[in-house]
Amino acid sequence: MTTLDGVVRKTESFEVPEGVTAEDYLEERQADYEAAKQDLDIIKEVTGGLKRRLKDEAGFDNFHLPMAPTVTTVESGDVTFSVTSKTRIKKPAYKAATVQMENYLRGIQALLFEPRAVTGVAKENDQMFVRVDKLLDFYENIIVSAILPEVANTVKYATEGALTDEGVVSEVEKPEDISALTEENAVAYVRMDRMKKGLTRFSKDYEAELPAEEGYETTVQVTESAAYKTSVQTKNVTDWKTVVGTMVTLPHQEGEEGELNYLVDEDVSLAQKARDHPEFDLMYRHPHGVQTLYVSVESVYNRIQELKVEGTEQSNHLEVQLEQV
Repeated sequence: MTTLDGVVRKTESFEVPEGVTAEDYLEERQADYEAAKQDLDIIKEVTGGLKRRLKDEAGFDNFHLPMAPTVTTVESGDVTFSVTSKTRIKKPAYKAATVQMENYLRGIQALLFEPRAVTGVAKENDQMFVRVDKLLDFYENIIVSAILPEVANTVKYATEGALTDEGVVSEVEKPEDISALTEENAVAYVRMDRMKKGLTRFSKDYEAELPAEEGYETTVQVTESAAYKTSVQTKNVTDWKTVVGTMVTLPHQEGEEGELNYLVDEDVSLAQKARDHPEFDLMYRHPHGVQTLYVSVESVYNRIQELKVEGTEQSNHLEVQLEQV
């Protein structure tokens, strides 16, 4: 069994033997399961620390992006690391963009109680209105910041000598300084990486034998002092891309025109806009003698809330929690 001693140990596969009940085998392998979970945490910490150091050696970050895919080689004893750096468009942070949109509207709404005028904002019948074109500009800037390019680093390794043929070792001790580029750390990285697959598979196989049913919690006693509470949890997952893309046209993507983009179209009459999008409260103002379209802040906020509900789906996942009894 592995305790919190900083040593990662190899674990045999989990497969219920013939003639043995799953409950009995869960109890028999409970210590190994706890060990595997601890070991995977150590592996993540150690390999993650050295990966960060190797990526630093490559010299790229989100302010210094590689113009083309670049490979940086770092040699440490019998291990040669290669860091491939390239520029990519990060996974769009549409949820964060939605939150920024909401916060901007809430900030404008707060002006309702302030005795001051703000450019592009008007008060009408105890409601706050904002210029549609200014709101669209602000939202488009939010979206651009959500899809900025970033550096992507991929770390691989090659081995030489006896390390190449040794296979999965029985145990590996956690290095003291996990970010140091030493031969000892390089070897530990390789050995832990080789152990990771078996430990992950063991953990998943063990959890798969723990009974769980959607909507119910099940407690499985595995020893006199330990039990596992399992349940299939249902989470609401919102399609944030649809929320943002409905409000504003997404750049570099084919799809329907955003609703705010439609509202700023001067070739469409106010009456037509009101018919097509009755969810928005619209009005004209004439700052400096120029006819300008304004939209109620509350109506835009409410529209975002509607889209969040419409774009929500349910997703199930297994949750396992250790309980001391």
